[in-house]
Amino acid sequence: MSDMMAALFQDLAQIIEEGKKQVTIQINSTLTLVYWQVGHRINSELLRQERAAYGKEIVKQVATQLAEAFGRSFVLRNLRRMTQFTTAFPDFQKVSTQLSWSHFVESLPLKNEAERTYYAQKVGKEIRSIRELRRQMERKRLLE
Repeated sequence: MSDMMAALFQDLAQIIEEGKKQVTIQINSTLTLVYWQVGHRINSELLRQERAAYGKEIVKQVATQLAEAFGRSFVLRNLRRMTQFTTAFPDFQKVSTQLSWSHFVESLPLKNEAERTYYAQKVGKEIRSIRELRRQMERKRLLE
């Protein structure tokens, strides 16, 4: 009977772990899309409508309000990253939901769209961790 119980426990544990993994993936995906939408809204409403100086002050004020209401994810530094994100990845439909926000942030300094696309595809297929993404990007920089 104990072998049967052990097997049942293993099966149930695997189901639960897979469920937790899927929840984490869904949360990361949703957060990434929310951050893209926030950055896009800031870019389209404030920064690109020839009100740059005025817009920057508004973003500071909005960041303060958002951080108070929704936490540290919305501090000014992160709002700037969100606006960079939408500039680097302008097509909402092409924002891969397989990638976490951290993967996107890591790829923001890349100089061109081809490089960002290359690494986004590699992350989706081969690279899983941020550490591995950094290693791959650093290796490429050293070869150049």
